[in-house]
Amino acid sequence: MLAIIVGPILYLLVFQRMQQDILAHERIEAELHRSEEQFRRLSQISPVGIFHADAQGSCTYVNERWCEITGLTIEESLGEGWMRALHPDDRENTLAMWQKAMSTRQSVHMEWRMSKPDGTVYWALGGATTEFDGQGNVLGFIGIVNDITSASVSKMSCASPPSPSSRRRGCWSPMRTASFCGSIRPSPD
Repeated sequence: MLAIIVGPILYLLVFQRMQQDILAHERIEAELHRSEEQFRRLSQISPVGIFHADAQGSCTYVNERWCEITGLTIEESLGEGWMRALHPDDRENTLAMWQKAMSTRQSVHMEWRMSKPDGTVYWALGGATTEFDGQGNVLGFIGIVNDITSASVSKMSCASPPSPSSRRRGCWSPMRTASFCGSIRPSPD
């Protein structure tokens, strides 16, 4: 007799718990979808190139602005294709900084030259930070790149030996001679 009464009650309790779990799962899925949609929209309107790389440094995502800046398509940028945008003279230093940042799990900030497939050379400023899971494992890297050519050209024009008129305007200042600079910083926890 007890089994006849307890059985349906247990069934109802289990069914109610399953419904709660399903609703919680649906809420989580809706929040994830909202978050992904928010990132997609921010990425679309961003004035900078955005990229994501997996834990091994292989590019898994770039936004349209990245493509405009580099002259590469999304498909050309994925995997190790993004490296084609690095200026040959800066490639070794840029990749060394990228590798060091990945191996030390730290953020990287760099200024370097890039070149488009048509040969156009431009200056880029960018950085990346490490993406961790809840246990501290590296999931990947997310970063930005911006074309700073006009700012660099302005600096370079001011870096030539000072003329009397440029001294009066306060334009001239010594400038670094290296074509590449960068730093690695601890990632924020």
